[in-house]
Amino acid sequence: MILEASADIYIDNNAIVNLRYPKVKHDIESRLLPNITDGSLKNTPDTNVVVKGLEKAHVDCQKLEEFFNANVGKVKCCKVSRTIEAEGDKFVSHSNGYGFVNFESKELLDRAIDECNGRILEGSKISIERYNKELRKEPKFNNLYVRGFDEHFTDDDLKANFAKFGELGSVTIMRNEDGSSKKFGFV
Repeated sequence: MILEASADIYIDNNAIVNLRYPKVKHDIESRLLPNITDGSLKNTPDTNVVVKGLEKAHVDCQKLEEFFNANVGKVKCCKVSRTIEAEGDKFVSHSNGYGFVNFESKELLDRAIDECNGRILEGSKISIERYNKELRKEPKFNNLYVRGFDEHFTDDDLKANFAKFGELGSVTIMRNEDGSSKKFGFV
């Protein structure tokens, strides 16, 4: 079996119990999850929290899960947000200082917020809040990739095609070094 780094790997329950957070390719933590196909994950917003203020050097998925299992109750899964960067010919994973926890029930989520918000985990005070993807930050850029036009199509042609949909921040056709169109652009 080949395991890919930073992938959510789906495998049997024995492996999930015994190898919950394996370090695979490039020694980067991954996680094994059950393959849930019964539709029970549709209401996960009611059971997900964001945990901020994680001690970057010491808190991984396993420590986060152990903390909540011991202090709150059954965790379905958790994830510490990480950035993977190339350093020469190898890759290194760095914690972003926050993570996500999915509990078995809404009651456990409420208990986690009530009893663990502001507690110390590995020397760092954590904050816990309900996860709401609707409250995510607005993207800084709203680029639309457009392709399939001929080499004579201009920036003005592209602008004319999209102006009817609203105010345009920028319109650019990508060009080769000789100035010829690459036949794609961004709006």
